[in-house]
Amino acid sequence: MNFQTKPNHIIFLLFLFFISSNGLLSQKNLEKVTIEFVDGSSKKGLIEFKDPLSNFSTLKYYKSKSSKVEKINSSEIKSMTLKNITYFGANVEVESSSDRKNQLDSEKTPKLRKDYGLILPIIEGQKSLYFYKDIDKKDHFFIKEDGVITTLIYKKYADYFGPVIRMKENRTYIGQLSKYLYTDDWLVDFTSYTYDIGKLKELFLFYYRVNGIDPDFIYE
Repeated sequence: MNFQTKPNHIIFLLFLFFISSNGLLSQKNLEKVTIEFVDGSSKKGLIEFKDPLSNFSTLKYYKSKSSKVEKINSSEIKSMTLKNITYFGANVEVESSSDRKNQLDSEKTPKLRKDYGLILPIIEGQKSLYFYKDIDKKDHFFIKEDGVITTLIYKKYADYFGPVIRMKENRTYIGQLSKYLYTDDWLVDFTSYTYDIGKLKELFLFYYRVNGIDPDFIYE
């Protein structure tokens, strides 16, 4: 039996490898990106990208489709633009308690920790709303007051009633938003707006309509 590999067979195998490797890259949902770093440098290339609401603690970056992957930590990034969305890096406070039903603690008081992450603008303008998903895949929302990013505080906690565990909520964000979006002629039930991107975006857009002004940016 002849086990020798002819040159044309080698070329064919290399061709198959090239096709398969490019196929793998295409399956990774690569998107064009421009990254500005905190040190003042910048890069243009591609990153693996699936969901705008993902956590971007570590980016998988490619200079081109044929390049090797390079991992970039979010702490190095000042801003990142892709799909007409610009994320900006910021130091923020996040509520760090678990929000999983079987892991809730019994403390109503929020546990805040400092985090650096890539923040997604949801609404920007006279009144702004921002979003960040932390490394534990927990959602956080922020407003901007006098140029400062302020955490909208929300926490789930457990209330023990005998053998029964009931989930309760610290909805401090309701009071924060009623003050932040206060308008003399605006009557709105802030308690009907839950701590999620759809409802909070709806609230901010309602504010803009009532006041007859347009936001500078809306995340679609």
